[in-house]
Amino acid sequence: MGEERIVDFLLKFGGAELYLQTESADRADVVAVIGPAATARLAAAARALPRRVPTAKNYLARRLCASGLTKRQIARKLHVSDVTVRRYLDPDAPRRQPPRQPDLFGEQD
Repeated sequence: MGEERIVDFLLKFGGAELYLQTESADRADVVAVIGPAATARLAAAARALPRRVPTAKNYLARRLCASGLTKRQIARKLHVSDVTVRRYLDPDAPRRQPPRQPDLFGEQD
């Protein structure tokens, strides 16, 4: 299908339930994004796949960054905050804990 089409597919259908049987409205929409051959392959594999398309925001953030988009642009496209995009792009970055939030996994008295 190709990386660009995968990104387009996930941006358009991520989080949605798809019905790809013959002549469905969903199938026509998918054909418009990824083409008839890729849609046929996806429909053939549909029984083994989850019914709902994953949002894959972490993957999308990395692919969009590689294509040259800024963190702000990625955040707008994925409907998340720029802080979340930074976390997607650097998963090893330490997460800030709110000052009043107790550490649930720290040492117990």
